Amino acid sequence: MLEDWYNQLQAEIVDKGILPCDIYNCDEIGFRIGIGEGQWILTLDPNRPRYIGSLCDRELTSALEAISGDGVVLPLWLILQGKRHMVSWFENLSDASTIAVSDSGYSNDEIAYEWLKHFEKWTAKRQQGAWRLLLMDGHGSHKTREFLRYCDDHKIVPFACQPHTTHLVQPLDVVVFQPYKHYHRDAVARATRTGFGEFDKIEFLAAIESIRNQTFKDTTIKSAWRKTGIIPFKPSVVLDQLPPIEPPYESRYYDPSVGRQKTPPKLPNNEEWKTPMTIRTLRRQAETLYQYNDLPDDLFYPLVKFSKGAIAQASLGRSFEQQLTRTLEEAAARRERRKNKGKWLKQGGVLNAEEARQMVRRKQEKEVESLEREMQRTEERYNRAYSKAWKEVTKSATAQARKRRISRTQWRKNQPIKASLLVELEQFFVNNRDKFALS
Repeated sequence: MLEDWYNQLQAEIVDKGILPCDIYNCDEIGFRIGIGEGQWILTLDPNRPRYIGSLCDRELTSALEAISGDGVVLPLWLILQGKRHMVSWFENLSDASTIAVSDSGYSNDEIAYEWLKHFEKWTAKRQQGAWRLLLMDGHGSHKTREFLRYCDDHKIVPFACQPHTTHLVQPLDVVVFQPYKHYHRDAVARATRTGFGEFDKIEFLAAIESIRNQTFKDTTIKSAWRKTGIIPFKPSVVLDQLPPIEPPYESRYYDPSVGRQKTPPKLPNNEEWKTPMTIRTLRRQAETLYQYNDLPDDLFYPLVKFSKGAIAQASLGRSFEQQLTRTLEEAAARRERRKNKGKWLKQGGVLNAEEARQMVRRKQEKEVESLEREMQRTEERYNRAYSKAWKEVTKSATAQARKRRISRTQWRKNQPIKASLLVELEQFFVNNRDKFALS
């Protein structure tokens, strides 16, 4: 069945004359925004449990990614849970990035159709042949009438994987998404080590560009196509790895000649068991142990080794010290990113990062104009208040001059008297500043 699928794919590529640079694979990947990997807690007394609070953001979000046969990844397309596009979402994204919102945080028919337009926009710029091929899974949103009609109108061949085979033939699933998840977990862990436990949407959006840059390397993408046997076309890479159909467990150790169970294979000697220093080794040894229902006594020593391997993973805590020096810098960056938290730009739909920045600039220009008008009104109020205050001061000064019987001529000629009165006027204005304050 899978071999027939490869033959159909090759026939489609040859018939349409599709070049490797025009072959794409798209798929959706989901994230729990604030959930990283498992952690080991180091304590002084291993016999006493320790607990730490968790501020993890468990909100779901997803990304629609697409890669080409020549090692290129299309701009970011994110799907976030929500109703509105917030200002703070776009501050750290590139202009080509796009965010869609949905109630679930996953794709639907409308979002898939909008993404197809996004695909057309960016792949048409680099298209070399007459047709493009889009390899994808069999999700229902890829089978709508609008989706398929758009593909026909723009010479895009939608080619679906067979059910339950995407882990074998879809390049993104086979190679790319594993490091994608790894670098996301690493970003969450790095934030935790620097003293910040709340890895939310803003932190995720600030880190996603860096995560993608580490994930979607030219060598990684080409390796994904090669390991699926599509580019270069070599189905045997996958077909030769398919395991033969095994009989049930009971029949594997049943000897029909004697009518009873065979003896299971002998366990390795204690000397052959090595302390597992990686998760892969732990799983391999665990699978060996799981074959036996009744564990004999001589399995005690391997189990001890198994537990030591688990404890050895705690050595990763040594890297915590290296991360602590970045705590202050990370905290300052997070405060900066939260300045616009709570401000929104658009209700529902899809919004490109470049369009979002233009909307932010227009809002800022309006705010500047509003501030300028407010400053002008403030200056006018100040001038009115100052004029009112000056009238009060001159009125008081005139009354004082009359009491001292100082004529206007004396006022003009006698500088000491003039200076003395000016000091008194200044002191009068200072003493009555609350009276002439701006209203």
